[in-house]
Amino acid sequence: MSKLGFIGLGIMGTPMAGHLLAAGHTLYVHTIGAVPEAIIAAGATVCESGKAVAEQADIIFVIVPDTPDVAKVLFDEAGVAEGLAPGKIVVDMSSISLSKPRSMRRGSRLWAAIMSMRPYRAAKSAPRAPRCRSWSARRTRFSRR
Repeated sequence: MSKLGFIGLGIMGTPMAGHLLAAGHTLYVHTIGAVPEAIIAAGATVCESGKAVAEQADIIFVIVPDTPDVAKVLFDEAGVAEGLAPGKIVVDMSSISLSKPRSMRRGSRLWAAIMSMRPYRAAKSAPRAPRCRSWSARRTRFSRR
């Protein structure tokens, strides 16, 4: 299975990390405060920093409370950016300002790695499939028998 990293084991992160462990993935975790016992008991490896998580995992999930927290996790000393290598992926699932991830990418090694809450932006230049004209047209088309 995959070598995954998970940073932020709060109300939302803990169950997500638990599901990844239950699915058989190798999980490297870091959080502020104590790592929940259930996550440790399920087999997660506790890391001392975001950098350590990024060094071990191929895909790193970040789910922290606010925009400044994301910036700290990614760019502070011993942050995720320091542990990244080519080919690694960072997925930010935090509930943050939609404009901030773009400005955080500028001038950093993470510009191609961050996928934040608006994945359609990354696909904006991709060829588009034909679309229905409106939601109601789409709904009508699928509801006909």
